[in-house]
Amino acid sequence: MTDITKNQLQRWGAKYSDLQVGTKPHFDMYICDKSWNSEDFFHRQKLELP
Repeated sequence: MTDITKNQLQRWGAKYSDLQVGTKPHFDMYICDKSWNSEDFFHRQKLELP
């Protein structure tokens, strides 16, 4: 599975520093500047509907 995933990411030109397939990292807190809070995301979607 990892080779298939690596090939796909390479075709897309996606950059990554580490690829972990089938394992979840252990963490107490996850911080990502690209993520959205689900409540904010869905509220915003509702406001933008015609």
